Amino acid sequence: MSIPAALRVLGSEDTPNSNSSYQDPFKTMPQSILVMGATGKQGGATIRQLCALPNSKNDLRILAVTRNISSDAAVELKQKHPQIELLQGDYSNLGNLFDALPATPYALFSVQPSVYRGYTPEKEIQQGKALHEAAIDIGVGHIVYTSVDRHGDQSDKTCGVPHFDAKWEIEMHLTAECARSKKTTWTILRPTTFFDNYTPDMQGRVIAATFGQAKKGQQFVACKDIGWFAAQAMADPERFRGRKISLAGDDITLPAMRERFYEKMGYAMPEGYAWMGSGALWAMKEIGMMYRWLNEVGYGADVQACRKENPGMMNFAMWIDDEKESGFTKGGEVLGNWLS
Repeated sequence: MSIPAALRVLGSEDTPNSNSSYQDPFKTMPQSILVMGATGKQGGATIRQLCALPNSKNDLRILAVTRNISSDAAVELKQKHPQIELLQGDYSNLGNLFDALPATPYALFSVQPSVYRGYTPEKEIQQGKALHEAAIDIGVGHIVYTSVDRHGDQSDKTCGVPHFDAKWEIEMHLTAECARSKKTTWTILRPTTFFDNYTPDMQGRVIAATFGQAKKGQQFVACKDIGWFAAQAMADPERFRGRKISLAGDDITLPAMRERFYEKMGYAMPEGYAWMGSGALWAMKEIGMMYRWLNEVGYGADVQACRKENPGMMNFAMWIDDEKESGFTKGGEVLGNWLS
């Protein structure tokens, strides 16, 4: 089977990376993509971008995995994208999930629950390794794993932040297992901080207050753009296989964010008191470690290189201006800016 027309959207005539033992799995794989974490930020963005590919309704079978297919988020996802197939499953029993697959996916989008949701780095490592081993064992052709940037070209090393280093260990395991299989290929995405963590609610205000703990500019990326790169990597594996791509759409300070926010929205950027940010870092030790690393080392994605590959790559002004992406409404904030 040749790669479906919807998938040949980028450089389909490019010469594959030199590898004499490589056999293109896409010639025999069914036209299905398995997306883990379908109702999460990155999984949901990946599904939206897959559904936006030309002819995706005819050429793609998108299998969207979520823990509860009856949840409000899952129902809403299905309503927005009727072509997807919801599958109930999680990392606690991958065997049952893979046994229930209607077809062997030719591509997998891999994301694990992070430390922010109460998962430990050790559990994240176990889940990531188990997923990748299971996918390779059933013959998945290409795995797109979303990790984290650890200072650009230094990202192939650990950095001392436990949940960052957990992703490094998963990366190393994935590349080794794919090399062992000689059939499955990989792409590793390394996002920086998500714009999407800043939400128009109390939690978002506290997160904005933590931005103030940064002593220098911080790199950010929109989940929409993570989804774009993930969809393109699964659409054109010949171009993306074997690549590790750090992702950022902006390098910006908190004062500059406030200025851009006011320019676009017409009111002051909602944020919590400074003590809320410092208190959050004190209470969540690992997040405190992350901010110390951000201040001492920091991300190292090449923003211009990202934008060259994806001209629509969002900076903060673009993201906040897109109400569907940011969730913020222009012209008047309902709750007022009582925490600024």
